[in-house]
Amino acid sequence: MYLGINNLQFVDQRAFQRINSDLKGRFLLSNGEEYDCLVKVISPGGLCAFCDANNIIIGEIITVLIDEIGRIKGKVINFDDKRGYVIQIIASENTKRKLAEKIMLIANKDDIEF
Repeated sequence: MYLGINNLQFVDQRAFQRINSDLKGRFLLSNGEEYDCLVKVISPGGLCAFCDANNIIIGEIITVLIDEIGRIKGKVINFDDKRGYVIQIIASENTKRKLAEKIMLIANKDDIEF
């Protein structure tokens, strides 16, 4: 039985769950320049952030300092007006696991009541 394109179910096959955020941070470029940024989406595998810099090159390795998380090294893999800079995180599996724990704490902090 042919279901047609309208009946296909698409499954999100990303390696890590993403969370929406408003985390303040800074981009540290390889040339030493620093820019404030706002991380809108983050996962242990990558992040999307807005930054006022106009000289960031696709493929550049940068460091992102996020106030609530710490230092993250990554590679700029894309840019668009809706998502900002898309950065693939460069880290060991152990570091990504620790990052996942920090992200989950941030995601769940509003759900905790005292």
